[in-house]
Formats: sequence, C-alpha cells, structure tokens
Amino acid sequence: MSPRSNSGPSSLPDALSTCISPKRSGAPAVLIVAVSLGFALLISTCGEPTGVNDSVVSVSVSPDSALLVVSDSLVATAMARDARGNVVVSAAVVWSSRDNRTATVNGRGLITAIHRGRTSIIAKAGASMDSLVIVDRDRGTTTVSPHTDTLIFIGQGDQLRADTRDSSGLLPGAYAWVSRNPSVVTVTQTGRIAARGVGGTNVVALEDGGSRDSSRVVVAQRLARVAVVPSAISRPVARLQLFSASPLDSGGTVVPGLKPIWSSTIRSVATID
Repeated sequence: MSPRSNSGPSSLPDALSTCISPKRSGAPAVLIVAVSLGFALLISTCGEPTGVNDSVVSVSVSPDSALLVVSDSLVATAMARDARGNVVVSAAVVWSSRDNRTATVNGRGLITAIHRGRTSIIAKAGASMDSLVIVDRDRGTTTVSPHTDTLIFIGQGDQLRADTRDSSGLLPGAYAWVSRNPSVVTVTQTGRIAARGVGGTNVVALEDGGSRDSSRVVVAQRLARVAVVPSAISRPVARLQLFSASPLDSGGTVVPGLKPIWSSTIRSVATID
C-alpha cells in the first residue's frame, strides 16, 4: 500500500504555528490539529495580541493653553489612563499640530512657535486624544518711563512704568523689575523705586516675552535745611556753649561732604568760632 499523502503540517510544532483564517474579516482564526498516533484533537483560536494603547480610554494634556513668543519653545506633557483611571506608563503618544506654519511639535511634546497666530497641538494614544491651544505673538519692544529720573533725598520714591508694543499695538505683559545697584536705588516688582544712597544706577524691566528696557536713576541729595543743636539757649555772660550743626535733605538724612560755616548776627551779644 502506498503511503497516504499528507498536505498538512509535518509536525506538531508546525501545526501549532498554523492558523486557518476564516473568510469573514475581523473574526478570530481557528487552529485545528489532529495527531495521528493518539487520536488527540486540539481546537484553539488565533488572534492579534492586545496592544498597550488598546487599554487607553483617556488622554490629558498639560498645560491646556499657552502664549508663546515667536521662536520660543514649550514642553507639553500627556497622561494616558485606562478605564480604572490608572496611568498607562507604556502608552505610545503621538503628537501633531493642526497648523505647522504657526507652531510645530516633536515626538517628545516640544512645541516651537513659528509664526504669529493660533493653533491646536494634539496628543493621541490609541483612540483617545486631547489638545492644547497655542497662541503665538511677535516679540514686542518694551519701553520704561521715565527713561531718566533724579531723586533728591534718601527715601524719596517714584513710580516707573513699562509698556510692550508690536506692530499691532499694546501687548499684555508681565515684568520682572531689577535694580543694578540696590544700595543706591531699590525697586519693587510693581516698578516702585526708592532712593537708598548717593549715586546712579539702572533699573531694568524684563518683559516675559524676552524684551527689556531700563531707566537711569540718579540719587543726588540736595540740602534742604541745617539743624542746629541746641536750637535756643540762655547763658550767663562769658559762659561757653557748644553747638552742633547737621546739613539735612528733605527726608531728614544728613547730606555728606558739607561743612557748616558759623557766624553770629550780633557779635556784641555773642561770638562763635
């Protein structure tokens, strides 16, 4: 008797790796293996393994919006979660921009402002996605006023102001104020300056978009009055009295470098040296 021809798998391992796919698309394939020496019948199903991203039911992006100056960058983050709210750490997030002419994004969520305008940056994992709104603006020009200022007594204050504009007009902006020499002039984060010592320094306004300007502030004490101590006395004839004199500015601080010159208006009553 001639051997029966066998068109199936030549071995059990071969059979285990063979799936008979049904004609209906999307249904699991069926694996049927018959072992001739043991009447064993193995029926199993073959199908595609479930991917990590298939368990993702939501994606959240941070921040949800941002204002960028053209050429500046921002790193956004995306969090993928499963149905129980657990973070899917190994989920593959795909980033894209609705308008690459306005802003681009790379695979790590690094967003770069390209041109003035508005667009959305999208993060997608599996069938879930979220987005953030990006608004780009041109780098403006900041101006501080007054551009020069003179304070005439220690403790005197004044208010500096900063504006940032581009071709469209006034821009919203936040500023960081810095004094180059706080021993001469101090400044608050609202632009309020105060004289602390004689000299000159620059007070700088740093706009959050990167532009800056400064005001040159000079503290030049001016003599406002001379304080004599004691201010009035009564003494017997030929009795000596010691006086002191202090040159003061309007704030009551001594003006350095000034030497008083003493004199008596009626020398027949009293003399002084």
